[in-house]
Amino acid sequence: MDLLYKPDWEQTKENYKAWWAHEYFGRCAIHVTAPKPGMKIQAPPKLPERVEDRWLDFEYLAASNDYRLKNTYFGAEAFPIWNPGYPGCDSHPVYLGSEFKLGEKTGWVDPFIDEGELTKHDYNKIVIDKNNRWWKFRCDVRRFAVSESIGKSIPGNMAFGGCGDTLAAIRSTNKLLFDVIDYPD
Repeated sequence: MDLLYKPDWEQTKENYKAWWAHEYFGRCAIHVTAPKPGMKIQAPPKLPERVEDRWLDFEYLAASNDYRLKNTYFGAEAFPIWNPGYPGCDSHPVYLGSEFKLGEKTGWVDPFIDEGELTKHDYNKIVIDKNNRWWKFRCDVRRFAVSESIGKSIPGNMAFGGCGDTLAAIRSTNKLLFDVIDYPD
């Protein structure tokens, strides 16, 4: 099955399989994207006035992705990814209790274990809150990405956050650095 935005998707998948198996498939594996030739220049979808809507409004996310994907040439092993962006509300610390603020280009997480000695905290109480607004959004936007991608693209994964980033966001970067020195075990 080819994709609307990647007509040679079947061949691309075979190239990836060969690449992962360390097999030569006739050339080096490359990822090439560029503006699609021959497309009439159109204005992108109107940016919502509220910053929150730029990240969270499903209608805008769909229009924005459609605009980006239909105007992009995906050459060689590049392929279209439906992506809701990286607002930061989709990271472990937010699901575990950190306060979160959306911004124009990303979001910011406030640490929630930033006071006191590291050894004084009960880490058994840190769990993902399935009623958390942002956890629910992450689940909903994943389902939406899958439905929007059918036959057109691959649903992308938002930035989930690496281990170090998660610890720094929960504790604060400065405190985490001192904790590593003070509590190496």
